[in-house]
Amino acid sequence: MTESKETSEWNEIMSKQCFITDLVTEQTATLNGKQLTIGRYAVWAPTKNDPTRHAILEVDSDLAYLQKKYGVKDDKICTLAK
Repeated sequence: MTESKETSEWNEIMSKQCFITDLVTEQTATLNGKQLTIGRYAVWAPTKNDPTRHAILEVDSDLAYLQKKYGVKDDKICTLAK
């Protein structure tokens, strides 16, 4: 199966690198009847078996903390559109 142009461009920019997604607002979930705040920012890191694939490492509402902890620069923050 061949990669789409978008997938190829994404891999060129993000492959083998951590990045952060900005969900624009804090997200919530209900667990066992309790409302929980999940956070606004998610840190993604390459998987060990395939550096073009990523997995979420941590979710938090403190962007500066996540950037410092994982060494993610401003140009690797992806804001999701609504």
